[in-house]
Amino acid sequence: MPRVALVVPYFPPDAGGGVFRALKLAPLLAGYGWEAEVFTVENPGLATDPTLLDEVPPHLPVTRVPAGAAQRLQRGPLRKLGFAFEALGLTASAMAQWDQLAEAVVETHRRRPFDVLFSTSPPAAAHRAVLAVLDHLAPLARPAWVADFRDPWRRSFTYRPASDAEAAADVRDEGRTLYGATVITATVYASMLASCMEHSLSGEKLTWIPNGYDPRDVEGLSPTPLPPSPPTRTDPFRFGYAGSLYGAYNLDLFLEALGRVLEARPDLDGAVTLELFGPRTKQPLERIKRDHLRRAVQVRGYVPHRQALQELAHCHWVLVTMPQDPRAQDTVPGKLYEYLGARFPVLAFASPDGAIAKLLYQTEGGLLVSAQDPDAVAEQLVVLLRGNGGLPALPPPPPAFAAFQHDYSRQEVARRFAAAFDRALAQHRP
Repeated sequence: MPRVALVVPYFPPDAGGGVFRALKLAPLLAGYGWEAEVFTVENPGLATDPTLLDEVPPHLPVTRVPAGAAQRLQRGPLRKLGFAFEALGLTASAMAQWDQLAEAVVETHRRRPFDVLFSTSPPAAAHRAVLAVLDHLAPLARPAWVADFRDPWRRSFTYRPASDAEAAADVRDEGRTLYGATVITATVYASMLASCMEHSLSGEKLTWIPNGYDPRDVEGLSPTPLPPSPPTRTDPFRFGYAGSLYGAYNLDLFLEALGRVLEARPDLDGAVTLELFGPRTKQPLERIKRDHLRRAVQVRGYVPHRQALQELAHCHWVLVTMPQDPRAQDTVPGKLYEYLGARFPVLAFASPDGAIAKLLYQTEGGLLVSAQDPDAVAEQLVVLLRGNGGLPALPPPPPAFAAFQHDYSRQEVARRFAAAFDRALAQHRP
């Protein structure tokens, strides 16, 4: 059975959206004839979910490189001291952790060779680690490489280089990755094709493998019916949001619009709630302190993945946000597949021309809000609060829903990755 090393930045007990692509892939590869081994790093400060460890098979080897002292300090109250120590060279840098991971891959490969190396980003450190692995091996001993991009590198809407030097290093290493990889997989095909062309590559190596969802995660969850009448204090209308609240992923527009609705409609005080599940971050908490929002928003903090889905099943609408940035047009957060698969009514803030809008249309799974003006969004929220969510009901799944369930199941995603590994192995020329 051919062997694949999965070089991944996040793995249980780490939690968050970046965990699931590798977590759901690793246990399924044996069914497609591949023996997997995981190499990852410790991420101090990241939310953890020990329940996800239940999905890691006992026989799956996992090597986890511990974080350095500077990284631990940087995630705590002495974070400035941690950065200072790292800058002065008094403690190892974050990259040293990935260097150790690369050494672990090399050592394992020399004992029991891998046929394929797999790395997934963001962060790009995973690709850089594989570059380091290949640099340490003689040309004839180098395995094939599948470089996976959950988001594009420099064309991501979240990309913000800290300096010109960092930007130059990203150009260099993005090019080295695209040239060095035997096969390139990506969730956002158009952006990665543009990146290939920027580096004078045709895109022949590139294949699209979307994110997806595990039907077992939503099994038995029944969405809450849309209310038949306007909300009251005894029967409130519930919105739900799960995930991070920072950068481009934020609820600013929704919170501003909701605040205006509650200010104009005192009768809705206590009749509308927004439940937030995810890491607590300063920016949205400051906005929530406003009088009208303070009583409406409940910040629940991070809860285990399955529990979050169970809580969202009790909400009338679950929120998904994506900035109307051209670079985000084809980006789909992994949680949207779960919501659509569970038939949770989705209220999505996104571009009308993007991939999210297309999925909502295909599955008839919710409503799209494309307005960028808080007053216009507030008007739409008032319509939702009139009873029935502005709809008679979320319609039953259309015929196209069966195709959605197949195409975006983790089983199908794993099959596509196994095919990419097979292709890389067949095309590899040391």
